[in-house]
Parts: sequence; structure tokens; C-alpha cells
Amino acid sequence: MKSTQCILIVVAGLILLLSNFYVVAILLIATSFSLFIAQNKSAWENLAYFGLANLITTSRLLLVVLLVFISGKLNFTDYYLLSIVLIIPVLDIIDGFVARFRNEQSKFGMYYDMEVDALFVMVASILVFMNYPSMWIVLIPAFLRYFYKFTLDIMDRAQKFVEAKEKYASIIAGNYFIALIIFYFFQNEWASTFLVVSSILIVLSFAKSYYRFYKWSNELI
Repeated sequence: MKSTQCILIVVAGLILLLSNFYVVAILLIATSFSLFIAQNKSAWENLAYFGLANLITTSRLLLVVLLVFISGKLNFTDYYLLSIVLIIPVLDIIDGFVARFRNEQSKFGMYYDMEVDALFVMVASILVFMNYPSMWIVLIPAFLRYFYKFTLDIMDRAQKFVEAKEKYASIIAGNYFIALIIFYFFQNEWASTFLVVSSILIVLSFAKSYYRFYKWSNELI
């Protein structure tokens, strides 16, 4: 995701966090993902069609948008809100299975899936803070990935830096994803602790990524 798209998502998140202009937030999200899909058109056109797996990912995106729309209308423990929070990760599993089963795996699909996941994490984390201000730490993983992507896009104009794909980073990200969903269903001490610890691990993971980028950029000087 490019810096402009990251800015649009972050602004949408701040609007959700600080105001009731949910329609504006939704428009910014729609603009960001429209740009993302359009700019990567050549990456998915080689399938001859958008693909069923990508359509499932799009349905997840629409559910996240719905989550934004209803966030100020429903209680945190409302059945409809919890249903959406549960359906989104289930569809995440399904679209990966469909992509493999139908041989629709692609680089675009992988990144599209990741961006929808990141948006869901941001929105879900913001809703946690809005309902439980003591869990303010979740705002860091909510926005940190976008700041990281923004930094790379601004400072690495040549696009030569290759981000290392560490297994532990995927585990930490998945761990936070799970902790976030669990908190929606169990707002008790152990669920809170799990989410706080997962948030700290996310911060440490990105700190290491920032360090690697800083070290790489200094070696070029």
C-alpha cells in the first residue's frame, strides 16, 4: 500500500476514533482500496478475471466497512457486531482455501488479503479502545503498520529495500489477531492480559523492522 493510501486509511481511523462522521471514514476507506486495486490491475488481470478468492476478500472488506458504519449504533457486546467480528476471520480462512483449491493464488491476492486484515485490525482495535479506554495500548498496533508502510514509501523511493519475512513476525501478527477477537467475546482479566501482551509483541516486532530499515539505509550512505 502506497503512502497516499496509508494516509487515507489513517485519517479514516482517526475520524472513527474522534468523531461521528462514519460516512466520511467509509468514503476514505473506499477511495484507498479503489486506488490499491486500480494501481495493481496488471497483477490480477493475468487471471483473466478478478477471481472467486479475491471476491471473498472483497466481501470481508465490505464487512469491515459495515463494522465502521454500525460502530456508533450498537453496543460492544451486541450480537450483530460480534457476528461480523467472527465472520470476517472465518472468511479469511475460506478465501485462502478457495485460492489454493481453484489455483487462484497470486501476489495481488496475498497483498489484498493482508491489507483487508490490516484494516480489520485497525477498526476492531479502535472499537476496543472506544469501549474500554483503559486498553489504550491497542491503538498502537491499530496504526503502527500504516506508519511503517508510510515510512518505507517516503524514505525508500527506489523501492530497493526488501522486508525480511520472518516467521516470528507472522506468528506475532496472528497472535494479536486472535487476542483481539477473543477480547470481543470475553472482556475478562485473562483476555485483557492476552491482548496487552500481544500488543507489546507487535510493537517489538515493528521496532525490529524499523531498526533493520534504519541499518539498511545507513549502509547506503
